[in-house]
Amino acid sequence: MFPASEKPWKPEQTEVTIITMEFRNMQEIAVDLDERSYRILIGPGLIDQAGTHIGQVLRGRDIFLAVDENSARPHGQKLENALTASGLRVVTHILPAGEPTKSTARLDELWDAMSAARFGRQAAIVAVGGGV
Repeated sequence: MFPASEKPWKPEQTEVTIITMEFRNMQEIAVDLDERSYRILIGPGLIDQAGTHIGQVLRGRDIFLAVDENSARPHGQKLENALTASGLRVVTHILPAGEPTKSTARLDELWDAMSAARFGRQAAIVAVGGGV
């Protein structure tokens, strides 16, 4: 678990959602939610550019990459490589796919893994998978 002095991360205007689909050009959609606004990027090849896009909005250089096992094979290593190539420190944690994974026991597992990696309040969490 995180030390008691660490407060939970609170979303700010630093969120980016990346969706990869087969489009000719990248599209950007702005989601206006006042202080919780964020943008969504859609386009081909965005996984390869993830380090650049995500790095622009980070407060720190640490990323905890939570990936479900179904997404790990086609996307996990490629995304980890793109983030690392941008100078980010990445710790990847692969989770079982499926609804039972969405539990407090798994949340504790993630907190323990982030704590073991010495991640603090400036770290970002990137979740990849169908419903991670």
